[in-house]
Amino acid sequence: MHTSLYSKRLGNSLIIRLSGNNEQDLINLAALDTSKFSTDGVGHLAISLERVAFFYSATINRLVELYKILSEKSITLSLLQVPDKVRMILTGVKLDRHLNIYRSEYDFILAHNKISDISSGTETPQEMSEFGIHRECDAIPGVCRFSICGALIESHHAHQLYELIETAISEGIKEINIDLKKTTYID
Repeated sequence: MHTSLYSKRLGNSLIIRLSGNNEQDLINLAALDTSKFSTDGVGHLAISLERVAFFYSATINRLVELYKILSEKSITLSLLQVPDKVRMILTGVKLDRHLNIYRSEYDFILAHNKISDISSGTETPQEMSEFGIHRECDAIPGVCRFSICGALIESHHAHQLYELIETAISEGIKEINIDLKKTTYID
């Protein structure tokens, strides 16, 4: 795989992110079906398009070729975070009928039950996706601990954490610890 290609492995899923540079993305997509790309243990390949503003016809052709090659290897191909303009193109060429398209990386993870690969708990994906922050500031003077439970994916969750930290600082807290033991996913 090309060195500038971002990738993340979760269980039998591989998530990659295209750069938005069409020429570089074509090179990276070409590398996905060569011997440089190991499909050992991969059952799902998801490509994030969040940085892609538009598709050239060559990129669409490359996706179709990649879909066929992966299908022969029993690997599903999904697209993540597809911008509206790109989605319209995919719909126009009917590629959306063959690929699963997910709103976010987290939706893909939930759909493929990959939460169990992230957490060693026994909760179901739905239970684990519930978000909560527990604040504990009384145990040690001047120290505050925030435990994050569930998935920190929405901007309002991050804002909520920021406000709690800001409040603790205004109360004179000098040390803040963030416990991520029960956090299932951060985006």
